[in-house]
Amino acid sequence: RKYKIKVVKLSKDGKLLALGTWEPYTITEVISTETGKTIWKNSNTPWSTVSFSISPDGKILASGGANKFRLYDFATGKELFSYGKKGDFVSTGFSKDGRYFAA
Repeated sequence: RKYKIKVVKLSKDGKLLALGTWEPYTITEVISTETGKTIWKNSNTPWSTVSFSISPDGKILASGGANKFRLYDFATGKELFSYGKKGDFVSTGFSKDGRYFAA
């Protein structure tokens, strides 16, 4: 990778690894731990990524950073939801049953 990795998160089954970067590039990337190949990458965001969490069922990846957090389909990278405001989302997390999310 040609960028500085700032945050990583491994799926429960160990098959997917999420990488988040900060300056000079802002990228969220998910790679297969079995092949080392990129599953999906989102580089179309102006926000730094400083935290990740994964829903208990392993289907949703949450990313938090400067002025925004996003929820992605972990397997495909489809953005499911995003919210922005002035301030940083330095921590993200799901409740144990996956019904609630906090950032």
